[in-house]
Amino acid sequence: MTLVASLSVYASAYLAEIFRGAILAVPAGQSEAAKALGLSPAQTMGRIVMPQALRIAIPPMTSWHLNTIKNSSLGVAIGYPEFVSVVDTVISQTGQAIEGVGLIVLTFLLLSLSLSFVTGLYARRMGWSVTGQPGRSIQTATLEPFPLRSIAAWPSWIRRNLFRGGRQSILTVSILALAALAAGKGLSWLLIDATYAGGAAECRLASGACWPFLRENARLILFGTYPEAEQWRSAAAAAMLLSCLALSFVPRFWSSRLGLAWLGAISVAMLLLRGGFAGLAYVPMEKWSGLPVTLLLASIAVVAAFPLAILLAFGRRSARRGIRWPSVAFIELVRGTPLIGVLFLAAVLFPLFVPSYLSIDSLPRVQLALILFTAAYMAEVIRGGLLAVPGGQAEAAQALGLAKWQARRHILLPQALKVSVPGLVNTSISEVKNTTLVLIVGVFDLLQTTRLSYVEAQWRPYFAEAYLFTGAIFFLLCFSLSRLSMKIERKLNHAG
Repeated sequence: MTLVASLSVYASAYLAEIFRGAILAVPAGQSEAAKALGLSPAQTMGRIVMPQALRIAIPPMTSWHLNTIKNSSLGVAIGYPEFVSVVDTVISQTGQAIEGVGLIVLTFLLLSLSLSFVTGLYARRMGWSVTGQPGRSIQTATLEPFPLRSIAAWPSWIRRNLFRGGRQSILTVSILALAALAAGKGLSWLLIDATYAGGAAECRLASGACWPFLRENARLILFGTYPEAEQWRSAAAAAMLLSCLALSFVPRFWSSRLGLAWLGAISVAMLLLRGGFAGLAYVPMEKWSGLPVTLLLASIAVVAAFPLAILLAFGRRSARRGIRWPSVAFIELVRGTPLIGVLFLAAVLFPLFVPSYLSIDSLPRVQLALILFTAAYMAEVIRGGLLAVPGGQAEAAQALGLAKWQARRHILLPQALKVSVPGLVNTSISEVKNTTLVLIVGVFDLLQTTRLSYVEAQWRPYFAEAYLFTGAIFFLLCFSLSRLSMKIERKLNHAG
């Protein structure tokens, strides 16, 4: 039930945005005509707006259901014996890694491609392959911006957006009551009944949070097995990557300089973690762990996948079959395979197919798998941006005498990326969360070091505090990227 509830809540958040976008794409005249005919708001939504919005929502909704199928493999993270967990156990007992990983990949690929085929066939029969008609948004479907600066405007804003009618007032009061109840219980556990001093013995006497746990284990969660005397290097590496994230919010750095800054920060962070020069002790990769590993995995995956995604997007649109079909096969194979399967391929099968003298650490292998996985999703985002560029742009470039790659570099790609930036940022957000899956193949990222923090018997009951601390870090990272996406969207809309 925990697994089902978690997947349902997680998927519903993304599906809600899909349906919100579909509702906003329905021309506002439809709701105005329904109102003129005397239909109530509920009848308008159920009989006029939703049937049209469903046609628009079907393609992205299908894509997210494909992703939900693959996300079911995450049950292995909480010890539930779903398919991936059972096959992993079989591999451990029999040693047949190739057959086991192949079974995982083929099963999920078959499920994903089957659902995609059936949904596409159904959509075409129902005429839902159309992405919808352009039209202005339904004004009643969106909230007005909250007037943060004008206090005098707050009462009218609240009355219009939260207490417009009887049903809306009841819904608002109910949500506020539930939020107040949850906030009261949460604050009681977090602050009122919490333990702030002492150790595990004092925590056992209280019913609230045990903050001494974080005092004793924060360094272990953040830096893991990295040598304690050298953890300042790990902190400096994380600070450099976070500083680049902060620079990304400054519009005047939105150029090639920002890309160079990211490349420089990643390179210096890796050199700091590795050491072996200028008096810095050498630290092998298997000792790297915690927050720096999470930041490095996500940053390198996004930066390195971007040029590969551009090549795949152009390759899938190529008229040459020798280029188009390999690109299509790579994208569909990777998108149809769960990330856990891709990580198993990199961590388990790769050493079996290369000579012993070519053996590399597990961290670079996992990093390569994340790059390929991210590139497949980015390629589809960029391809969607290329489809949005009018065909006349390429014809005009050809008339000006530009070569094919010159036209792509100077004409098509800049316009496509302008459309694709929000989707690329969303992929980056997903990549930050995907790094938690590397614990399945033994890489000590932030989530794995969190699990290590409550291994000792005295701290074992306080795993909630550990995951709350780690969850807050992931929330801040993902929320920052989300705000960056909104900032970029506003900048592009203003420029348009």
